[in-house]
Amino acid sequence: MTAPSVRLAEGQSVRVHVRGHDHTGEVVSATRSRVTVSYVNQFGEERLIKLPVGEVVAL
Repeated sequence: MTAPSVRLAEGQSVRVHVRGHDHTGEVVSATRSRVTVSYVNQFGEERLIKLPVGEVVAL
């Protein structure tokens, strides 16, 4: 059984889990299989990360 398909759009708020921390970020770009998310890490630095679609939770 597969998870329901959620269309991620540019500018949409999402939650990602990176290196032991949950972060709220914004979708910069998305393809069918990968999403690029901009977020601010625990040190206050703005970061970009590319993740598989299944690892991003839409808010």
